[in-house]
Amino acid sequence: MDKLEKVLKWRMQLEKTSAQALTVCREQREQAEAQQAELSRLELEYRQQHIERRQSNSATCQQFLRFYRQLSQAVQAQEGVVQRLEAQESVQVNKYVACHQDRRALEKLLQQREAAHKLDVARKDRRLQRPGQTNPLV
Repeated sequence: MDKLEKVLKWRMQLEKTSAQALTVCREQREQAEAQQAELSRLELEYRQQHIERRQSNSATCQQFLRFYRQLSQAVQAQEGVVQRLEAQESVQVNKYVACHQDRRALEKLLQQREAAHKLDVARKDRRLQRPGQTNPLV
């Protein structure tokens, strides 16, 4: 049982490490989503301002289109970052769940072995305490 307890401690540490990595992934994803939302808001706001102005100046229109194109590319790039972080988080969730299930299975096995050991000891004690039988140890 000593080895099983050591493996259980190792699995608990592995689960803890996995949970910490999952927390970091979630924070990164949430931060990226916030940045994406801010960029999308900025893109929409910039577009609305340009529509409201309705300037006929060709240079101003060209400048708007260049900046708007760059802003749209930044929004798309940020969407890619968010998708990558979501995939990374999903992988980390799967790792955490696997670690958790392994740890729970080991705990259950350890409890079963302890219960079996206690039952075995109790049976031996009952056998030794039966009246009319001689104790071979005495």
